[in-house]
Amino acid sequence: MRLAGSYLDESRGIGELTTTDLNGFLYWLENGRGVPCSRKSYARRVTTLKVYFRWLNGLG
Repeated sequence: MRLAGSYLDESRGIGELTTTDLNGFLYWLENGRGVPCSRKSYARRVTTLKVYFRWLNGLG
């Protein structure tokens, strides 16, 4: 999640994130970071985001 925080604007709350923000982050992981991201690492990061947002949704 630290990696997502380094990409996303920290002044915005988690509730203000849009799918466009998340899609931009995923694109950045693959293409804009300057460090290659293996398919396995990419898949792990996507899974982490899914689990995190599912957990947040469960909190209400």
